Amino acid sequence: MPDVTRKDIEDWIGTIPTGEFHYKEVLDGQIDPNSFGLLRKYMHDICNAKEPICESVGRRDGYYIAIDNHAQPLDWQNVGSKVDSGLVLPFELRKYVFI
Repeated sequence: MPDVTRKDIEDWIGTIPTGEFHYKEVLDGQIDPNSFGLLRKYMHDICNAKEPICESVGRRDGYYIAIDNHAQPLDWQNVGSKVDSGLVLPFELRKYVFI
């Protein structure tokens, strides 16, 4: 792939389901090894963006994981006091505790 763009990388990250990936696996490994330096810069920029779509795993260099930003925030302060949260408690504590 001659010209790798940040948009191409972001689109590829959006298509992977879950799990870790190495930066050399981006775009299914079709990136020229001479472009790995540019690819690492793009990955760094994507991880440090205002709304990042992936983050560094941290335990090994060059490994990243996609961030799932589809979760909806829960307004827990405005939920009625008589509404059960649905929280599953161990040891049958739901008999004694209402959350």
